[in-house]
Amino acid sequence: MNRTSADNFWDFSLEIYRLPGVSERLIALQDDYGADVNVVLFCCWCGQEGRLPLDATFFERADRNLGEWQREVIEVLRSLRREMKGGVRGILPEISEPLRGEIKRLELDAERVMQSVLASLAPSVVGPGGPAYAREALEAYFHYRGITVTGDVSNLVDLLTAGMSESD
Repeated sequence: MNRTSADNFWDFSLEIYRLPGVSERLIALQDDYGADVNVVLFCCWCGQEGRLPLDATFFERADRNLGEWQREVIEVLRSLRREMKGGVRGILPEISEPLRGEIKRLELDAERVMQSVLASLAPSVVGPGGPAYAREALEAYFHYRGITVTGDVSNLVDLLTAGMSESD
């Protein structure tokens, strides 16, 4: 089977996302700071693969190509899924939960589309890569987003790069 960069990025993302504590911290980063989880995972993947550099010019291009998809598809599905958690007035949760599950599946499909586009935009491999390069890419993204890498954000960067070392 011929694997694409998009497949490799998706599998890498799933592996990192499943590490203890990562999903909760990524969601908090998304909700509290407005960071895009897919772009955070992309930075990790690019760093691990040696796909550099990632800089403000790259992130601006990614925003131009994917901003509307993020806002009009992923965020709408996420919002709907979250609103349905625990049920909707007049509809028992056990009746609406299968539909909520389908919305979650669609949200993940939309995330995968976004990751496929990100993978197609990725810089070429220029070196061996590794956690230190992922840290550099993450810091560039956070700088671009105006997110200070201290406290919880710094702890997340440490967790992600340590997780990458473990998942090799």
